[in-house]
Amino acid sequence: MPDRFLSDRLPYWLIGPFLLLFAATMYHRATDFDDAWFAEQAYFFLRDGVVRSEFFRGVNHWEERIYVFHKLYIYLLAGWTGLFGFSAPAVESLGTAGAALNVAGLYAMTRRGVMLGINANRPALFGWTVLLYVSCGLVLRYGFVARPETMNAAFGLWGYYFLSTAQTGNDRPTGRLVMAAIFAGLAALTHLNGLMYGLAGLTWLAWQRRWRTGVVYGFVWAVVCAFYFTDVLLDNQWARLVEQFRYDPATRHLFGWMAKLSTLASFHQMLFHNQVEAAITVLSLFVGWFSWQYDRQSRPLVVYLLAATVWMWLLTRGSSKYYMLLLLPYTCLLAGRAVAVSAVRWPRWGQRLSAAAVVLWLGSGLVEGGLLIGENQAPIVHERTAALARRMGKEGSTVIAPLDFFFDQIGHYRIHSLSYYFLLNQHAYGGKLSVPQFFDLAAREQAAYVITDPKLNMAYDIPNAAPERIGRYRRIFQDDWNSVYRLEK
Repeated sequence: MPDRFLSDRLPYWLIGPFLLLFAATMYHRATDFDDAWFAEQAYFFLRDGVVRSEFFRGVNHWEERIYVFHKLYIYLLAGWTGLFGFSAPAVESLGTAGAALNVAGLYAMTRRGVMLGINANRPALFGWTVLLYVSCGLVLRYGFVARPETMNAAFGLWGYYFLSTAQTGNDRPTGRLVMAAIFAGLAALTHLNGLMYGLAGLTWLAWQRRWRTGVVYGFVWAVVCAFYFTDVLLDNQWARLVEQFRYDPATRHLFGWMAKLSTLASFHQMLFHNQVEAAITVLSLFVGWFSWQYDRQSRPLVVYLLAATVWMWLLTRGSSKYYMLLLLPYTCLLAGRAVAVSAVRWPRWGQRLSAAAVVLWLGSGLVEGGLLIGENQAPIVHERTAALARRMGKEGSTVIAPLDFFFDQIGHYRIHSLSYYFLLNQHAYGGKLSVPQFFDLAAREQAAYVITDPKLNMAYDIPNAAPERIGRYRRIFQDDWNSVYRLEK
């Protein structure tokens, strides 16, 4: 890359503005589907001692107990909300804590894990690595959402840190190797996609022909992963576990060989979903190839990133863009090392192309930040739910509502979600559940109120133009965001 582009100070000049952009996207942040869904699981774990759901009462016995969920993440969220409460910002900020752990892992890697034997400018390496991470549009978007990917990636990154610093000359296991396996197991407990880190670690050790170390690593990793089944073992509910895994409404259509092949074939949709994922993919390809050719010491990291990508491709049941967060730290490490250490050995055309890829990366982050700020136009969620509740009364009654009615109202109403009826419509009615039929089902459930969802975030659609009276329900309130229907006697 051109020398002027390699200024050691440049990344530190840019990190601050991107952190300010991230803070700006937090203000008035529109809630995500998973914010309330995972918060509800944490809420019932704190209240009842088990993870269950009233949102989806009637789906796979979830109202009794859920056995297939992001276990360690929900337990961490329960502890987090136990300290900071169940407001939307408190729930979303666990994603920020995960992002901070990634930055800490990047610091550890740039201080020791990547640069062994190299007399390099470590501040420049750290600066470029962190700049690429905090400027990534995925971090700007999902660093303040209640999803497990940032925490999952943090455990995986710390696992690789200990793995990369556990090398010995005689293939003897060390304490660092055990720590690497433990963190890889914690990643799997956080989200089952985290299994990719343990498998990537085994692949990495096999590439280095460290067979004895690999056996120890695999054993410790498997023991930690086995804790996923603790609740199932205690309740002796193996059949229920299989049922919930097989018939999870979000992924039930992905079972079978043809469905799996279709998922594998659609993996590119995650890699090139929009400008953000395209920037990550393009930069990964550039720095991976040139690092392999011109920087032998980066080859272990290239192998690990490639192995993690392949295992994610084989394991994942979808191509959601936020899964790219699981690979992001390794791309940042490779690119940061390239800028600070190895790019001077690249051909001039490779330097220029990679510089263009970095500019594309930074530009895509700015665009994503701007889009996020533009999306955050909804009323503040707790103010909106409180205003709706004031028009309703009848605390303790059943309400069919959007998921985000959870915030500040979960202790006052039994909330059955419109998302349940969306799934019911898809799986039981073939997408043909009419609005009158829906309200008839609501009346049978004795739901005192029905609140419509303006975002249609996987929610049954009750249009604003629906009649004032539908069956036994009468509309008592309507604005640009919600309508409220009350059950009439």
